[in-house]
Amino acid sequence: LAFRRKQQSQDLAFVYSFVLKELIESRLGIRANLVMRGNGGALVRTVHKTLLRDTGYFGDSADVLNIAVLQCGVVDCAPQPFTYALAPLLRAVPYAGERVIAFLGKHRRALQSLWSYRAVTPQRFSRDYAQVIRTCRTAKLEPIAVGMPLPTAGIEHRSPGFRASVAAYNERIRAALPDRFCDIESQIDEAERDHLLLEDGHHLTEA
Repeated sequence: LAFRRKQQSQDLAFVYSFVLKELIESRLGIRANLVMRGNGGALVRTVHKTLLRDTGYFGDSADVLNIAVLQCGVVDCAPQPFTYALAPLLRAVPYAGERVIAFLGKHRRALQSLWSYRAVTPQRFSRDYAQVIRTCRTAKLEPIAVGMPLPTAGIEHRSPGFRASVAAYNERIRAALPDRFCDIESQIDEAERDHLLLEDGHHLTEA
C-alpha cells in the first residue's frame, strides 16, 4: 500500500509512509528516517527474505528507535480461479494464447466460484508472518502490523470470496502481533470505500 499506482502522481509525498514521516517530524518534532523495502506483488515469504538480507544495514541498536511497519498479505490471500495457473503457459502460445486468456478473464467470476486457490494457505501465512516478527526482534526492530482493507464491492463481485479471505488473514496478522496491530479496516466507512480505495479494490487513493 506504500507504493503508487500508474495512474497516480509521480511525487510519492502522498503515499501513507511519507505522510506519516512528515507528521512525525512536524507534530512530534522527532527526526525520522524512512526506508521503503517493499516489493510489488510480493508474498510474505519474499518480505521475510528482504528483511533478512537488509537488517545488516539498519536496526541492531538498542540506542535508537527503529520501527518496522509491516504491511503485506493481499497477494498471499487473494483467491485465484483455478485457470490462473495456466496463464504463463497460454501466453507462450502465439495468437491463440492471449485470446484464451481474454476469454477466461471474462468468465473469471464463474470460474472462481467453481474452484479457486490461494497462493499461501492460512497456516503457512501465519508461520511466515511469525518468522518476520522474530527477525525484526532479533534485529532490534520494533514491528507494527498494518492490516489490509477489505476489497470494494466491485472487486468482490469480480473475485468472489476476496473479502472473506482478507478478513481471515487480517485476523491471523492480529493474532501474530495483537498489541501492535493497526486495524486499517476500522477506519474505513463502507460508504467511503470506493473513495478511499483504487479500482483494484485495495490500494489507497490520495484521500
